[in-house]
Amino acid sequence: MDLPVKSALRVLELLELFDRVQRPLVFGEIIALTGYPQSSCAALLATLTARGYFMHDRRRSSYMPTRKLSQLGAWVSPQELSSEADLIQLLEQARARTGETVVVAERTGNFARYVHVIRAAHPLLIDVQAGMLRPLCTSAVGLALLSEMDPCELSEAITRVRLDKVAGSPEVRVAAVKREVAEVRRRGFAMSRGRVTWGAGMIAMPLSRPVGSRRLTVGIGGPLARLDSKLTLLHQTLKDMLEEWSVHAEGMPGRGPVDPWPMPSVARP
Repeated sequence: MDLPVKSALRVLELLELFDRVQRPLVFGEIIALTGYPQSSCAALLATLTARGYFMHDRRRSSYMPTRKLSQLGAWVSPQELSSEADLIQLLEQARARTGETVVVAERTGNFARYVHVIRAAHPLLIDVQAGMLRPLCTSAVGLALLSEMDPCELSEAITRVRLDKVAGSPEVRVAAVKREVAEVRRRGFAMSRGRVTWGAGMIAMPLSRPVGSRRLTVGIGGPLARLDSKLTLLHQTLKDMLEEWSVHAEGMPGRGPVDPWPMPSVARP
C-alpha cells in the first residue's frame, strides 16, 4: 500500500475542512476539528499564509483561504468543469428522488475515493465526506469500478490489492473477487451490505461515459433497512441517471440544464 505523506495529507485535509464549513476559523477551532498537534498546525498555517493561500486576521485570530487557491485550477478544461457541474445536478436530483446519500467515486490506487457527496435528507450512521476512501474489492463503488475493467486490468488491480493488504483487513482472493465482478456485470449493479460500515450499505453503477479521462461510478447508500425497502427505486434512479448522463455526454454544445426526472409517488420509511 502507498503510504500518504503526512504533511501533504494535512494540507489537503485542511483545505477540505474549510470547504465544508465555508467560514473563517480561529486557531482553536482548527485544532479541535483536525486533531493536529498545535505546533504542527501553527507551522502549516504559517506556511500557507506566507505563500498567499491563506489570510490571517490577527485581530480575530482567524484564518481563511484566499482567492489564490481558486486560481490553481483555472487551467482545467472549462468543458470538463461544465460536465462535472451537470453531473452534480444529476446527483442532487437522485438525492431528491430517493432521500438517500448519493456519491461519485473514482479509483485511487487500491481504493475507491469519493469525489462528490450529496448527503441524505435523513440522519446518517456516519459523516460521509468527499475524499473518503473505500476498499476497491469489497465496497459497492469499488466493485462497480472493477466491473468496467478488461480482464488484464482487473487481474492486475485485484492482485495489487491482495499483495498490498493492510494489516487487519480481510484476505482478498482473486478468484472470489472476479466472481463478484462477474455477478455485478450480470445483475447490472454492485451492492455492499454492511461490509464497509456496519448497518449501512450502498448500490452502485459505473458511469456509462467518463468525465474527461476519468472513469467514475455513482452510488446511493444508507442504512440497510431503508436500502432494502427502496432497492427497486434506488436501482431505477441510478439507471435513469446514467441514461440521462449518456445523452448529455454525447456532446451537445449549448445544451441547457439537465431535465429533472418525474418524482415517483413512493412511501418513504
